[in-house]
Amino acid sequence: MITAFGHATLLVHDLQGGIDCYRHILAREPQYRVSSDGLESAIFAMDNSTLRVSSPQGAGSQGDIARRQLAEAGEGFVDLAFRVEDIHRAHRRLKRLSLSSDSISDVMECDKAGSTQYAWKRLELPAVCLHGVAISLSDLDPGLPSPGETPSDIIGFDLLVVATAHPERGVPLRRASRTFHDL
Repeated sequence: MITAFGHATLLVHDLQGGIDCYRHILAREPQYRVSSDGLESAIFAMDNSTLRVSSPQGAGSQGDIARRQLAEAGEGFVDLAFRVEDIHRAHRRLKRLSLSSDSISDVMECDKAGSTQYAWKRLELPAVCLHGVAISLSDLDPGLPSPGETPSDIIGFDLLVVATAHPERGVPLRRASRTFHDL
């Protein structure tokens, strides 16, 4: 069963500008920063989820993908992740429904200072049915970043609204949400 919204990734041209904007909106500093394969990100942690502000920086396949997405669609959300209680059970269920990728991947991330590591398992849904926004499921990891001691009136995300010029594309996701409830 999906238990929570995990994170959203916002792709921007100017990373520092994006960080400054969300520092102001969320009234907090990024918890940590990561750089990998040509993509640099700042992670803002809230009580119930994280926001990843990302921008291509230097050479690498992830940076190339981000540059292509920015050129084609501009800035915006490119990735949504939902947390599940049991990633293996979710994988089996989605596989039965022909909605699953081939395997569960292990993700490890280390902050730029090298002092903190985060690890989790991820299951990506097939891109063919998602119309440009990657959606994945991840296991619950109590070691993921918490907002720390930064006081803020913003404690988490309550609602995720997706606006689209193609509302019919949302119908399969609405149907899938009933399926996701059973994961």
